[in-house]
Amino acid sequence: MGFGGGFGGTEKKHRIKITGPKGGNQITIVQSKNKLSSSNNLTWNGGTVELTGNITIGGTTNASGSVIPYGDLVYDLGESNSRWANIYATNVYTGDLHLQNERGNWTLIEEQDMLTVQNNLTGEKFKIMLEKI
Repeated sequence: MGFGGGFGGTEKKHRIKITGPKGGNQITIVQSKNKLSSSNNLTWNGGTVELTGNITIGGTTNASGSVIPYGDLVYDLGESNSRWANIYATNVYTGDLHLQNERGNWTLIEEQDMLTVQNNLTGEKFKIMLEKI
């Protein structure tokens, strides 16, 4: 494994380059553009990798463990203009269920002994009648 580069001088010198055997796997960190790139597969077996800032991932992302947010009730998955098309899951655990689209805006609320539905546009609340089977 070779190590070359440094921080100082022209832009070309603002980089660290780590190259595998015979020029194989390569990681380049460019200081001036905050860029991390690899010309081959990038594997890290040394513990935690922390990335901050905006991260764009193209292609398919596979996880062999849990994906967990860094804090409770802090982060979103998607945005109002960047929604996920489909979610495939066996079980979904949530607080109150909020349903909103161009036709309506409702919240399904799990009370201690019943379910209620609230129209978030009018404030009206409805009790769901359940029949024991």
